[in-house]
Amino acid sequence: MALTVQQRNIIKVTIILSALTILEFILAGTKDGIAGLLGWQPSTVSTLVLLTFLILTIFKAYYIVSEFMHLGHELRRMALSILLPFIFIVWLIIGMMIEGNYYGKLTKQEYDNEIGFQQTNTPDQELFVLKS
Repeated sequence: MALTVQQRNIIKVTIILSALTILEFILAGTKDGIAGLLGWQPSTVSTLVLLTFLILTIFKAYYIVSEFMHLGHELRRMALSILLPFIFIVWLIIGMMIEGNYYGKLTKQEYDNEIGFQQTNTPDQELFVLKS
């Protein structure tokens, strides 16, 4: 029984994605051994492994979208009309996380100063008074 072109393409995609997933599992399972073998700090190896995971995940996502959503065979403008909004949404989420982290780092003292309160400590109690 001969395979059709479409069946061969599906098998090729499955093999590529499986190989990348196996590579990710191997990296995850051996990152401590790699650190000992190379003499690097475990945190450095963990950072490199995470960066590798990120790159492989982006490649796998691109490959899946390219093959199964047929964007690899479409006109460039059509592919960009689908991918650019996604990139902007990711950019928005990252920006919101950065701003949220900044807001979360404000201490109570800094927050009180921003809204106009001043903390005065006495031996008996703490008082908050409005700055004049």
